[in-house]
Amino acid sequence: MFEKLKRKYLPLISLIKKEFHTIWQDKRSRAVIFLPPVLQLFVFSYAATLDIENIRAGVLNEDNSEISREFIREIQTSRYFSKIYYFKNNKELKKALDDLKQQDKSNILDLWYYKEKLTNTQLKKYNNNDLTLEQLKEILKNKIIKEYEKRKEKELKRIETIEQANEKTTVINISINWIKNSTWGYNPHAT
Repeated sequence: MFEKLKRKYLPLISLIKKEFHTIWQDKRSRAVIFLPPVLQLFVFSYAATLDIENIRAGVLNEDNSEISREFIREIQTSRYFSKIYYFKNNKELKKALDDLKQQDKSNILDLWYYKEKLTNTQLKKYNNNDLTLEQLKEILKNKIIKEYEKRKEKELKRIETIEQANEKTTVINISINWIKNSTWGYNPHAT
């Protein structure tokens, strides 16, 4: 079996070896191979974060001991959690989860669409429940209307400029024709 694979991939392995030897002979090519990954290693280690922030959490503390209360305080002071909801019993918790599931089903597609068009501040306000989805829709509607008005105004200015340019072109053509006729006489072949 190993021999079959070796025969099958022998041309590819040979090509890889040849390309590696060719690249390794040139010092600039070596830099092209090693420099970008090293730079990416340094840049991404500082730029990319995998931290999850603005988590909304619900707490049902049935134990109500000192340890559980301390744990909840730690969660509240953590920078990862934006809002903590407290529930008195399982019934309240189940109702909240059902409401959340229903809300997510209706809003998930809207949220993905709006997320690309909103500022970080607006998203944080939404995540902290300071803005509702309807308010976000209204903000975006106003933003789209303003962008449309700007584009419309820009297009009208462009059309006006073209019309003015057409008027000037006509005046220039008339002047050139008058100069040709008056200076050089009438020439039927002149255009």
